[in-house]
Amino acid sequence: MASIKSTRSLILDIPPSCIEFVPGHPELFVVGTYYLEKKDQINEESTATSHGQPQQRTGSLLLFKLDGDEVTLQHELPTPFAIFDIHFAPASHNAPLLLGAATSTGSLALYRVSPTETSLLNVLQLFPTTSLITYFTWHPLISGIAGLAVSDGNIYLCDTQTLTTSTTEPTDPGDSTSTLTLLHSHSLEAWFIAFTPTGTSLLTGGDDSLLACITLPTITPATGPALLAAASESPPPIQWQDRKTHFAGVTAILPLTSPADEDEGDERRPLLLLTGSYDDHIRLFSLPSSTSFSRRPTLLAELNLGGGVWRLKDITKATTTPRARRTEFTILASCMHAGARILRLEGAGDAREGELAWEFEVLAKFEEHQSMNYGSDVQQGSNGRKVVSTSFYDRLLAVWKW
Repeated sequence: MASIKSTRSLILDIPPSCIEFVPGHPELFVVGTYYLEKKDQINEESTATSHGQPQQRTGSLLLFKLDGDEVTLQHELPTPFAIFDIHFAPASHNAPLLLGAATSTGSLALYRVSPTETSLLNVLQLFPTTSLITYFTWHPLISGIAGLAVSDGNIYLCDTQTLTTSTTEPTDPGDSTSTLTLLHSHSLEAWFIAFTPTGTSLLTGGDDSLLACITLPTITPATGPALLAAASESPPPIQWQDRKTHFAGVTAILPLTSPADEDEGDERRPLLLLTGSYDDHIRLFSLPSSTSFSRRPTLLAELNLGGGVWRLKDITKATTTPRARRTEFTILASCMHAGARILRLEGAGDAREGELAWEFEVLAKFEEHQSMNYGSDVQQGSNGRKVVSTSFYDRLLAVWKW
């Protein structure tokens, strides 16, 4: 296991909470920041002080250019809310360089990113300003649809294309509308959601240590309004849930797609699932199908990474080549106070003869961060070898190779 040194680092003005490279522009990346006027942790759930007054959170979106190992700030856009999470819309949404940001004031903010600046398009005020959207994700196939995790534990589907004004009336907790549908509720804060690659199911994790899978309605044609209408009319069932495996909150969920067997031709299907938790472990599960006897996922492997596993990113396509009788993934993990890790996940054996034997291996670790590593991403076109990672309280942004 290699211990990595940075090739470039700088201190930001405001603590960074999330990071993502710009699709189609490997030299550009965006950092979301989170500033709380009173000392607090980014993962604290409370939205009020001891006197019941809302805590003041602000932030910014920083557009950087990475040229070799040099990092240059291209544009800074202050925001009247803190940024919890950012994601670019996938190509299937036909919205090039559309960036969504989950905020500390119950809104989903939409931006257009260019090589020189970030421009605000709209602020969708979905919930009361005391609500925190802790995470969001775009639907992999249906344009405009996003899944939302909220600090009150609720999980929603949102139709961002129908919500066209910033004056939308906020939805009361637990309610549904034609553009916002409640799917599930955790008993404590909801931390993460992820669609399966086919978009037919939604996986959720929360501070209650619960990992759940919700089966979404099958609709034709597959449009945002039709999906929300179907979900509102008939609440989607929970396919399975697991509250015994994780010993603390579920903070990251990453469905993996592995090559299908010969009977399935060239199709690829989600078979495996990675999770991260406050209990410092990364875990690999096999997912039960809707027709399988098992009603819960099967734990295949786990590894203690020495810190809470806040984010996971699959960087396999750039770094590995399938080998006979082996399935291999390469994973970038943001591990809070432990820093960043590069992991190999390998399954050996013949899948058609039974379950593969799975094992995690730490290939490299980056530990220059002196506080919580909440965000890391890999530069496109670098064969998965150049990483930009951030940490919160020390406001460090670092470039490193492994």
